[in-house]
Amino acid sequence: MARWVPARADVIGELADEILHNYRNGRAVVGVDGVPGAGQAAFADDLADAFRERDMVAYRGTANAKRDADGSAVRAETIAPFRAGEGDYGDGGSAILVIDGTRLHGPELLSAFVSTVWLSTPGREAGDVDPEQAAYERRSAPRVKATANIDATDPEHPRRTFADSC
Repeated sequence: MARWVPARADVIGELADEILHNYRNGRAVVGVDGVPGAGQAAFADDLADAFRERDMVAYRGTANAKRDADGSAVRAETIAPFRAGEGDYGDGGSAILVIDGTRLHGPELLSAFVSTVWLSTPGREAGDVDPEQAAYERRSAPRVKATANIDATDPEHPRRTFADSC
């Protein structure tokens, strides 16, 4: 018997619905973090599109952890203007900003997000892991802190996973 697996649009749409259930009003920032190469930018693009399909104004941004180790640049150049409704971010009405990157669950940026996604690819080889990324995962525990964990091993059929230990 064939096994049903959710399509990418279904998983992302359900995530958008969940976030909008809690944050439809105001200016909310959502982070899409993950292991390098997990597809954060594409996932964030699709999530922003899902918000737009639900009649929510959505913007996109990217955080570069290597360039902005303390998160100050992304806060000053992207998050602050978005929250104020300035510049490219409209007139201040309700909207969502989806930021993709790596190492977004660190103490420097985590508090900026109302919701976060952790994309993982569990089948990766241990030797493929950047030592800095491995240290970040041990120190920041993004899988535990994320609002939603997504196994992105198959990008067309991502699966929501849970970090509980029961």
